[in-house]
Amino acid sequence: MIECKLFQGKPLAEKLRSLEELRKHTDKIIWIDNRDSAGNTEFEVLPLVDAYWKGQLYSDLEVYNRELICNRLHSDFFVRHYGIDDLQFTPGVPLPASPEERHKIELGWNVGFGNYLNLGSVEEMLKLYILKTAPLPRFIDACSPRDIDVHCRFRGGGEPVYQRHRADMRQRISDMPIESTSETPVPRKQFVQEMRRAKIVVSPFGWGEICYRDFEAVLNGACLVKPSVSHLSTWPNIFHEHESYVPVRWDLADLSDTIRELLDDSDRRLQIAQSAQATLQEVYSERGLANFTNLQSDRLTALIHKTTTDRSILPR
Repeated sequence: MIECKLFQGKPLAEKLRSLEELRKHTDKIIWIDNRDSAGNTEFEVLPLVDAYWKGQLYSDLEVYNRELICNRLHSDFFVRHYGIDDLQFTPGVPLPASPEERHKIELGWNVGFGNYLNLGSVEEMLKLYILKTAPLPRFIDACSPRDIDVHCRFRGGGEPVYQRHRADMRQRISDMPIESTSETPVPRKQFVQEMRRAKIVVSPFGWGEICYRDFEAVLNGACLVKPSVSHLSTWPNIFHEHESYVPVRWDLADLSDTIRELLDDSDRRLQIAQSAQATLQEVYSERGLANFTNLQSDRLTALIHKTTTDRSILPR
């Protein structure tokens, strides 16, 4: 298994040469793409690897044939929606059309897998699911007292495409007569304590669609509200619309109404938060760990015997 971040910042030619050299010493190579977005791919390596596992994929693989701004579906939308017309971008690498390459692309795991604070790395996966040495997460009761209506402490400044989206989200919440956190950065301990006091956590898109905040919200018993991710396949999947999270439109036109409805309906809000926790708790249960290990064993066995596997082999 090769984690793509080992080659972060390296020229493509160097990356491909390294894989060609590695091929001389091994029969099988699995490329682990655990970067932020479903659209941020490294399909250039497909001819040199036997499997390409990615933490989130566009459910419709044909999306990868489109030339998207910043190579991401959501960034393409934000640039057009907010009128950011001076951004330079490089088109992505289209998904190879041949079945010999396409079948290599399979669903891996996202940042909610293993110790999510360490980028969902291969090392953390091995510790938690095979060696059983990584710490299991602590879940906070969703019914605990909560005096913050909305937790919306996310970083400002930086990359223009996503900051326009985040600034829009923050402004809409600031305009509401509710108790919410500010945008000022705070120490992580305070950040987590605030989340444990929050009824709702809003989680904007960034470079990727899925982030640590999504899983932090669930662990800490808050109801997760975020732009819809119905266009993705991912695992662990805590993103069942109106069951384990509440989606809003990418243009955020329904954000304020969604927050008001959830604050007015505590039973629904708690049910969604508890459902998300139950989904994630199952991943970390004895049965969940055994299930994952068995599925990975089956997938690796199939790869060794050159059997094509289904992208949906991971639990949904």
